[in-house]
Amino acid sequence: MKKLGIIGYGSFGKFAANSLAGLFEIKACDPTSNIPKEIKASLGQVCEADYVMLAIPLSAYSTLLESIKNTISSDTIIVDVSSVKVEPLRLISRHLDSAQKYVMMHPLFGPESASLSLTGHKVVICESSVTDNELSKIKKFINNLGLNIIEISSDDHDQQMATVQALTFFLARTLNEFGLHDMQFQTPSFQRLLDLADLDKKHSTELLQTIWSGNKYSATVRKKFINEMIKLDNEIK
Repeated sequence: MKKLGIIGYGSFGKFAANSLAGLFEIKACDPTSNIPKEIKASLGQVCEADYVMLAIPLSAYSTLLESIKNTISSDTIIVDVSSVKVEPLRLISRHLDSAQKYVMMHPLFGPESASLSLTGHKVVICESSVTDNELSKIKKFINNLGLNIIEISSDDHDQQMATVQALTFFLARTLNEFGLHDMQFQTPSFQRLLDLADLDKKHSTELLQTIWSGNKYSATVRKKFINEMIKLDNEIK
């Protein structure tokens, strides 16, 4: 059985460990989280795995990559699952040896949306430094989980996710802060706004910071949206 090391045991790291239990021999490390003793390991032990998943905030990448650069084998495949892709790819290339194997991917789901099943959800695969045979095996494994694969460059990924994800969570935060839940009654369409506002309660500050600050396209999309709101407001006036 292949070994999977997970660095970071937040909501997604824990979700990945539970979802892949029985398919890998799993070891996880995170100094800030309580990890079950049967999978808890040191950073060095985690880096001995066949695959090492980085389930950490983007702000922790540089420190983490520097700490493992002399420990992790170039034969170990790093699996990056960050919600942004350009910056993690740059940091991996900057801090680790050029021979290091990696696959940049983004699961378009999480503990909430895939709580019942992985089937039918999507995984984006961007750049990788593994062999064609290794990548083919990874894709087959993902498909066997019932997941669908989208292949796209990191830059194209971030351009699209600036709207698909960053703008969505920006709206959710705005609506939540607006105080929608104080209304005495609601309509079916208003319930949709409440559902969107509730998204803000389900994501960590670290994740939102990664999505908003780690994606160079997010600010432009956000500004465009705000300008459209101002334009509409002026038209109404």
